[in-house]
Amino acid sequence: MATRNIVPRATGEGALGTTAKKWGSINVNAVNTSSCSLMAEVFQSGATTVTNKGVISGCTVTKSTTSIRSVNLAAGKVFANGMIIPMPQKDACAVIPSNSSGSSKTCYVYIAQSSDNWEVFCTALGESVPSSGIPLYMATVPNNNTEITDPYLQNVTLTSVIRLEPDVPMAFASSPFVLVALPRNMTSSDYIVTFDIVSYSGSEFQLGRIFAADKATNGFKVYVNGMVDNVQVQWYVSKLNL
Repeated sequence: MATRNIVPRATGEGALGTTAKKWGSINVNAVNTSSCSLMAEVFQSGATTVTNKGVISGCTVTKSTTSIRSVNLAAGKVFANGMIIPMPQKDACAVIPSNSSGSSKTCYVYIAQSSDNWEVFCTALGESVPSSGIPLYMATVPNNNTEITDPYLQNVTLTSVIRLEPDVPMAFASSPFVLVALPRNMTSSDYIVTFDIVSYSGSEFQLGRIFAADKATNGFKVYVNGMVDNVQVQWYVSKLNL
């Protein structure tokens, strides 16, 4: 005759042992329990990338008065991929796209590497700067703004979105970070975050420190305080004091 199940009167009721008197051990073939979700909560992992690009000096963008729908770049210095890159003055170096739609749209002027050189580009309307680019200015293009109605961008607004770091490489005014959203909320924010560095652009001696901060039950921030760029990390979250 098979052993009968020991069952509670309702789901979630009853217990084996108490907090004061615990059983010495449990020997079973299988455990089916909702506590597996707790294990998934307190041990989580994922991957993220922190980019570290910006402007050290100069690199202001102005409208060209001689080239249709073009912008000029002032000389300056930028940093990316663990390098400091001098940028010469460039006239008519990027073109702001026309907007023939019925609503205002935005695009971005940015610096990125093209073959062996660093050049100035502009995104299409509604697009953001690619991860390989250094953002400079946002252009707000009104509706019906074309090379016919506004050839020299008089009605286009240029707004700086430069991350200015004048003391690079000695110090950063604000360390770059990325916000990581946890797949499952933690019960509290006193968890531990550890990292494995997968790859980065730059020298090992520029790596600096990679750390977690601003921890919350639903996520945390990953900071980098070195010169390296495109830092790919595998992160691990654990909380042992259940």
